[in-house]
This record gives sequence, C-alpha cells and structure tokens, in this order.
Amino acid sequence: MTPKPAKKKRLKRLIEAEDICRLELINEVALSPDQSKIAYTLELVSDDKQKYYSHLFVFDLKNKSRTQFTFGEINDRGLVWSPDGEKIAFVSSRNKKTGIYIMPASGGSEKLLVSKDGSFSGLKW
Repeated sequence: MTPKPAKKKRLKRLIEAEDICRLELINEVALSPDQSKIAYTLELVSDDKQKYYSHLFVFDLKNKSRTQFTFGEINDRGLVWSPDGEKIAFVSSRNKKTGIYIMPASGGSEKLLVSKDGSFSGLKW
C-alpha cells in the first residue's frame, strides 16, 4: 500500500481594503414578464475609491450571457419591465438630478421621461 500524498495547506490572508473595493454587489433584480431575462443593478466602487456607482445589466437566461446597459458615474435603481417585456424603466441619478428613464430591453440609449431635484420610489409600470 502506497501512502497518500500530503495535502498542501492553502495559506489564508486577511481581507484588505483593496479587496473590498473590488467587490461587485447586485442590488436589485427584476425578472422579465416571459421569465427569459433578468435585469439587475450592479454596484461597484469608483477607481479613486471615493464613490459608489450602480449600472443596469441584463442577463439572458437562454444564452447565459450578460450585457451592461448603462455606464459612467451614475446610480441606477428601481428596475421595472414593461408588461410586454419590450422596455425597462428605471430611476437614475445623473448630473445632480434624479430622473425616470426608459430604454429598449434589447439595449440602446435610454430616454429621460422626467427629472427633478429629489427622489422617486416605488416605480411601477
């Protein structure tokens, strides 16, 4: 009988501040009406580690692929699919104002519906 080789011990290290800054957190999730896609917001820390931003992504369950829909120094939230699944509405903070935006569920540019100083909550189609 031959002896089993000794398992290598993995060295563990402590979590450092840089590790926290690399985290990407899913904040909100909205399932499309036909249940084929998931819209979600992903929060990340800015490169200078001074601010948090969140962007809109869509994950296609059939193709197992994700697409980022929004970019930049913005904070997206409050995702809502249209009843026909053709559009996604969301709240976003941009240029020091909060607005309700709508965009095609297939991607493309968003359209501002309304903006104001303040906030929106409980967005429904």
